[in-house]
Amino acid sequence: MTRWIALSFCLLLPLMVCQANAEPSGSVTGRAYDLDGDGLLYTEEHLYPSQYQHMVTYREASGEVFAKKRLDYSHSFTVPDFRQENARNGEVIEVVRTDSDKLEVTYQANDKQNPKQKRLAIESLMVVDAGFDHFVREHWETLRNGRSLTIAYLAPSRRQTVALRINEVQCSSSSDVCFNIAPDAWLLGLVLEPIFLAYEGDTKRLRRFKGRGNIADKYGDYQTVDIRYEYPIE
Repeated sequence: MTRWIALSFCLLLPLMVCQANAEPSGSVTGRAYDLDGDGLLYTEEHLYPSQYQHMVTYREASGEVFAKKRLDYSHSFTVPDFRQENARNGEVIEVVRTDSDKLEVTYQANDKQNPKQKRLAIESLMVVDAGFDHFVREHWETLRNGRSLTIAYLAPSRRQTVALRINEVQCSSSSDVCFNIAPDAWLLGLVLEPIFLAYEGDTKRLRRFKGRGNIADKYGDYQTVDIRYEYPIE
């Protein structure tokens, strides 16, 4: 069960360097470590060719590219089209808007299985992949005022959504703003660890992510990671 709703914020959130209506500037690097903070597991390189385009390259600790993702926010910043290919095990994920209220979700678990496909209706407060970051910033003041919000987050491997609850939590740094993301259903909450996000309070940029990642290893398993993000010097 933990595998199909594994979340990452460059799954849950490939980061946007700036606000949704602004021009992208530069690139972002995420370094994913194990929870002890000693072992580098992989890196994420985020590039923004245009306001609506977002490219992510994943590299092993050795520097070898093992996965790529491209996102298109032309239709929506919270429900983008995207395609992710993982050469570690042959996993492929693709989500495409087919009309104004429908998504076509395709999932291939590995290079030995056939793709599975399903068409889904776009739900209220639905979020797809990196659209989560835009959702957080669009609802920043609501979340900062003590309210929790529940979204319908797409789990591509099951071709369905899962309800996730977002709320602000205390940070260790006074300059950060932190959020907790957990399943809204208590039963899933018993088996799935929450995700912790730390944003820079002044820029609203994601600084740190701790939780189950979105990139599978060669066995198809997802690791729990501590990702630290680095932004270009302005």
